[in-house]
Amino acid sequence: PSLLLTIGCFVVMAASEGSTTDTRTELPPLIACAGNCGFYGDPSRLNLCSKCYRSLLTQAQVLPEQRAIQHLLQQSGYSSLDDVKVAVMYRELYPPNPEDEQEPEGAESWITTTPPLSQFDSVPERGASACTYIAAVTALRMVLRGESPTADIWSDCIVRGVRAFHEAKEKDPALQGAAGVSEVLPYVLPVLGLPSHAHLVDVHERVVGLYSQPGQPEAEFLELLGPNGYPRFGKEGLVDCLNHVLTSFVPDAEGDCAEIGLVLTRPPESYCVVRNENGQVFFRDSHRRKQHDFVSLESFMTWLRKDKSFSSPLSGCSLIMNQVGVYVLVPTVSGQMHEVLLGGAE
Repeated sequence: PSLLLTIGCFVVMAASEGSTTDTRTELPPLIACAGNCGFYGDPSRLNLCSKCYRSLLTQAQVLPEQRAIQHLLQQSGYSSLDDVKVAVMYRELYPPNPEDEQEPEGAESWITTTPPLSQFDSVPERGASACTYIAAVTALRMVLRGESPTADIWSDCIVRGVRAFHEAKEKDPALQGAAGVSEVLPYVLPVLGLPSHAHLVDVHERVVGLYSQPGQPEAEFLELLGPNGYPRFGKEGLVDCLNHVLTSFVPDAEGDCAEIGLVLTRPPESYCVVRNENGQVFFRDSHRRKQHDFVSLESFMTWLRKDKSFSSPLSGCSLIMNQVGVYVLVPTVSGQMHEVLLGGAE
């Protein structure tokens, strides 16, 4: 040990005397040569001694370039040079916008971890076309019970919605595909422990067109949307419609907001948007694990304007796939007075 210490001190002193710019305070760590030759290696030479490192460089010079390129591609996550070319061209043609990848202030996304993870999860059973039922369950729990769709409640909403879907298609095979909100309510109410015939909510419908053909007269476009067509169209029309609906209830005397439950349909999918008494907004999508929470209506609207999924106009798709149905579930007098005992529902 004393000899090793003496040699180490000598090296440091020699370096100090030979250069006034050396700021080292210790020697490199001792490590056996990676070539298992019996000498010490040097971290700056890939933990090899000088002899093994020279041998490595000699063999690397004759390595075929194709093998080196293939290794580089694998390390970068590509399988071929053609994949790299596609990635480069994509980035040049469609440069990413950093703002699109940032969550707006007051917005939080999370991934479901409590089974069922989505409507396609077989826990306890799968409901491939159950999205409208799940959205209705979630909206009803908000407007009748004041329950925000937290992770556990959202998981339970999926279970109950899938159950309602299977019961509906057994009684009426026509409901195993797409179904309207009013059609699913008689099957959703029982899974919440309520009579199927109970008139606890009224359903108010608005239809927003996201895309119209160039040059199409506005009157003709609105006529295609039907009597509940919203007068504005496009993404801004949807933003305006949802903003109007979600602010249509003023705070009460205590400053609390009225709970609001919406079912949104854009064929072939349905979603749910609810607002609780504190003004928080929740966007729920039973097809996917990623969910979105917002501290305020403003943060939800900011996110909606940036969204490139369910709210984006698609000029190459049919008119029906560019329509968003906004269904507002408004409690009736009976619904406001009814004691909803969801905790005891089977």
